[in-house]
Amino acid sequence: MRSRRLIIVVLSALSLSGCLVSNTLADRPLDAGATRIYAADFEQVAAALDAAMETLPVNLSDPVMLGPNRVTEFSRPTGAYNWGEIGRVVVTPLSGARTRVVVTVENRYRLQPTHGSEADFATMIFTRTQRGLPRRPS
Repeated sequence: MRSRRLIIVVLSALSLSGCLVSNTLADRPLDAGATRIYAADFEQVAAALDAAMETLPVNLSDPVMLGPNRVTEFSRPTGAYNWGEIGRVVVTPLSGARTRVVVTVENRYRLQPTHGSEADFATMIFTRTQRGLPRRPS
């Protein structure tokens, strides 16, 4: 009887874990999420963003170009206290040497009590990207 319960628990956990990765991130528009516009050109922002992302405890994909947008996906692996998160950073050139960065994050499991929110990740990414940009003369 005891081994039967253990098997049921294990199978339930495995079936639940198969549903954890969210497909809705791919369905969200590229401009959906926390947004910051930098007064710097696309190449500068992309380089500063790459450096900023390397400082975070996440796994990074190689950036891909989708039209004018540079898209980098990331994930934070599951840990002892959370199921992790998946995210995306989109860099888009704007007119007048300005660049938009959009951060989108979703939890792998919606009911997890401990997680990094989109606002948490965006604040870290935006702050660290700003630090990596050249200072503009006053």
